[in-house]
Amino acid sequence: MDKERLIQYDWLSKNHWWITSKYKLLRDLMTHNIPKSVKLTRMLDIGCATGIFLGHIKDTVKDQFGMDLNQEILYYMQDSHVPVVASNAKALPFKNETFSFISAIDILEHVDDDVKVLEECNRVLGLNGWLLISVPAFRVLFGKHDECFGHYRRYSRREMVQKLRSSGFRVEKATYVQPFFFVPLLLKRRLFPPKDSLFGDFGRPNPIVNRILHNLLSSERYFVRYFNFPIGSTLFVLASKGSDS
Repeated sequence: MDKERLIQYDWLSKNHWWITSKYKLLRDLMTHNIPKSVKLTRMLDIGCATGIFLGHIKDTVKDQFGMDLNQEILYYMQDSHVPVVASNAKALPFKNETFSFISAIDILEHVDDDVKVLEECNRVLGLNGWLLISVPAFRVLFGKHDECFGHYRRYSRREMVQKLRSSGFRVEKATYVQPFFFVPLLLKRRLFPPKDSLFGDFGRPNPIVNRILHNLLSSERYFVRYFNFPIGSTLFVLASKGSDS
């Protein structure tokens, strides 16, 4: 990601309704599914980019580390007071059982060997460690937007659960989100695919529309607390270290 793309990504992460509402949902997922008896003392955000998600949960996990494949991130994050390393997620540069919590938000779809990344996450997580994942969902939605972002795949719930279990995790919560946007998004990507751009479908929306859509998607957290959506454009998974069997 070059400097121009990084600056635009930072703006989108802080302001675009699709991303801001997703971060709010992810934080709520953590709050209502990780037992209060579990102490999250040290975390790693894989693919941290400009550190926006770290900021969203800084009150939940104070000892934070970031990691990104992009060397530019090291310069962009140097004033954030969060240690950041540039490395590959398939070979995490940390000792066994270093962290109590790992987040991988929109990362696995960018990696050819996603199972290797999951195995590495399991290795560096300590006993009773937790992993939070967000990935794009449903192969039928794969299109120009995914190509712009360099995605290898989109996921089904079954596929992700199987990969997590084979990597030594116990799945605690797995739900699709943004279900009401599934059909509109499918139609848009089939009938009006995005032009070649840095960020596919993402543009700078009207501020009023942006606020309305942010509030609408953020309200999904009240439903996700109690049940799992059977369809959606994104898949959230929260898993703990340990086998289901």
